Amino acid sequence: MKKRHVLIIVGLAIVLSIGGVWSYFTDTVQVKNTVQTGIVEIFVDEYEKTEDGGEKPYEDPKTIVPGDELSKIVKITNEEQSAYIRAKVEFEFEREELNGSIGVEDLTGIDEKKWVYKNGYFYYRDPVDSKGQITLFEGVSIPEEWGNEYANCKLYIYVTAEAVQSANMEPNYEAEDPWNGVKAEVCAYPKKERGEIRRDSEEK
Repeated sequence: MKKRHVLIIVGLAIVLSIGGVWSYFTDTVQVKNTVQTGIVEIFVDEYEKTEDGGEKPYEDPKTIVPGDELSKIVKITNEEQSAYIRAKVEFEFEREELNGSIGVEDLTGIDEKKWVYKNGYFYYRDPVDSKGQITLFEGVSIPEEWGNEYANCKLYIYVTAEAVQSANMEPNYEAEDPWNGVKAEVCAYPKKERGEIRRDSEEK
């Protein structure tokens, strides 16, 4: 009887020990996720055709005459997340009375299957992936009817490109405002402020 009693006590001790072990190994797990807001950043680069058919960076100023076909290749690069891109092209003479005598209808090399013109903007139909590059236009056709009033007068061509992240964005290219009121703002954290280098030539 004494021997059996001892065995029961030991058995209870083992059960209590197991219970104690389980209590010490009770665990609380916390998973830490890092979520970063996206960045939208684009760049506009300009090139011109060379005599051998290649391309080189566009050089200002240009001297033009009526009837000229000005080589001016405008490319837009998306440096960050997938985005929809639109662009506005504006012409301005230093003599205000000449404004309106040239416009977007004089741009050449626009792929009309990829770009749609609405309410002053060229909209690129498809989202542009990160590091993707698209061409807006390739030249400007100078009207032949320009007369002496244009002589020795400077013409400025402004290209403004805007982008909005493609996630949760569904443009309607049948509407006058395909982006449904979305307004683009200057990138809050451009690469230079983030300490990133885009191209060596830009940092010289």
